[in-house]
Amino acid sequence: AKKPASKPAAKPAAKPAAKAPAPKAEKKGAAKAPAPKAAAPAPKAAAAAPKPAVRDAKQRSDAANHNGL
Repeated sequence: AKKPASKPAAKPAAKPAAKAPAPKAEKKGAAKAPAPKAAAPAPKAAAAAPKPAVRDAKQRSDAANHNGL
């Protein structure tokens, strides 16, 4: 009576405790770590290239309009 009572009580308590925190930690870590890393470099690289060109064009057109050219 002691063995069956202790085994079922220990297994269900241990399995949910081990299964629940592990997937949550993995999902949070996987979602937080790769997503920002993958998303950060692309926008920075894409934003760094077009913005200076657009700013230069806008400044040139603004200067031309102000100068009457």
